[in-house]
Amino acid sequence: MSEIFERVKEIIPSTKPIGDEFPVTFRLEDFGFTADQALVAGQWNRIGAYVVEAGMEYCVGRRFDGFIFADLRETANVQFHGKIRFVVTNPAETGKELVAEHHTREMGSISDKQMKPILPLSPPWVTQDSKIILEINPDVSNTLDFGYTISAIDLTSRVAK
Repeated sequence: MSEIFERVKEIIPSTKPIGDEFPVTFRLEDFGFTADQALVAGQWNRIGAYVVEAGMEYCVGRRFDGFIFADLRETANVQFHGKIRFVVTNPAETGKELVAEHHTREMGSISDKQMKPILPLSPPWVTQDSKIILEINPDVSNTLDFGYTISAIDLTSRVAK
């Protein structure tokens, strides 16, 4: 197996062994969502951004088993729906690239992976000081409640070499 990987490295120098990757699960809080936030329908509302720390790289999704779940709530009893997307950008936010977009109506139970939409590994790999931005476009204008909203978003991390 290592012989094959060495040949691939000759052809694609930036290729790293899969063993160097680590699965991580983020919540909206990891993107900076820490308080109730008013959302306007028909536009992308920035929830927050994750800034990649020194010596690490992140990619939205996972190679074999990535999933996404978000239960958007206005109150404990009032759920609402909308699209969630991930945009990666450089530190100055001058170059942006959409890497994944899903609607919450596709998302089933947080405890049942088979009901959640697959979130495959979605390059590019985001490097030091660059950002993964989380945005929501709700179906109707609403307030996203920090205390009742539940989420699970699979990402992959690796040590930068």
